[in-house]
Amino acid sequence: FSHIPGLKIALPASAYDAKGLLLAAINDADPVILIEHRLLYETTTHVPYDSYTVPLGKGQVVRSGKNVTIVAFSYMVKEALAAAKVLEEEGIDVEVVDPRSTSPLDMDTILTSVYKTRRVIVADTGWENYGISAEICSKIYEQAFNLLEGPIKRIALPNESTPCSPALEKRYYPGVKDLIESAEALMKARTKKMVGTDSLPREHANFHGPF
Repeated sequence: FSHIPGLKIALPASAYDAKGLLLAAINDADPVILIEHRLLYETTTHVPYDSYTVPLGKGQVVRSGKNVTIVAFSYMVKEALAAAKVLEEEGIDVEVVDPRSTSPLDMDTILTSVYKTRRVIVADTGWENYGISAEICSKIYEQAFNLLEGPIKRIALPNESTPCSPALEKRYYPGVKDLIESAEALMKARTKKMVGTDSLPREHANFHGPF
């Protein structure tokens, strides 16, 4: 959908953004698609009773950091924050950027973070091929290539059909572990927490299958 000019796409990562982006979409003159991730329905965040809007196409820095930037959409924002908490204990300071919308895409906020950290991970909830992560990587390489300390890492669904098996889903859906390993590779570090991954935060531990 982001490929279509004139169509705006928003992906809220919190209840606050879900309400604000929905009201902004209703008031917008252009057609808007608001995509909510099913795993976020299990979360709770503060939502003001009064009416308010969250600007379409305006991202936010959810967590400030200086070593690595994680650009994350939708549910991957929660995974990125959980990974950042683990990495912080080992001295890796992660900045998490939530663009909120894929179209229009707030590259100014993304690039401002990239200029500071010089290391980037893009975490998407969609498939890796031909997705928004590729678009973001392309724009960063075009505008900030000389500043990067290493290649951009991408976290996304593998280019396979979505499984219904609980056993296969553990290998299919990316999350905290993948983000930690990517950050470690960029920093050339090794987190002691990665000795075992069973204790890592996983918000959808009780969720099985794609439906």
